[in-house]
Amino acid sequence: MRRNYRKVIKNWKVVRNGLDSVTAFNMFKAQAIQGTGYDLLAIRLHGKVYQPGIVDIDRETFYANEILSHDWEAVIPDDDMEEILYKMRQMYKDEHFTRLTHEKIDNMSISDLYHALIDVMNSLDDRNKYRLAKHIIENKLYKKQ
Repeated sequence: MRRNYRKVIKNWKVVRNGLDSVTAFNMFKAQAIQGTGYDLLAIRLHGKVYQPGIVDIDRETFYANEILSHDWEAVIPDDDMEEILYKMRQMYKDEHFTRLTHEKIDNMSISDLYHALIDVMNSLDDRNKYRLAKHIIENKLYKKQ
């Protein structure tokens, strides 16, 4: 089953790194690495992702330093993080507390959504700020897992 290429993926896992541009572009066009095909294989350079169905790689313009770079990565969707993002988006839509449109929410990353939450929390009264801080600290939610 092929993915819906119109959906912009926000979370990626690296499957190959240290690639030159020619190798990266060939992998992108073939949607394969050394004979192994992928439902969705994108390429990334310095944080910018080129995703099939979103970007026409043959029409993109690249700077010389990008073409000469050996820092290209072949990436595939991080399905676990995409599922978390989907759930987070649904929570925001269901609660309607950010006053963001569903379309805007659908184009936000986890980080974007978190910053929208912080904006809402900044407008809370001091009692609610205390309750939130207490919950975060008592449950050690500030610690990395």
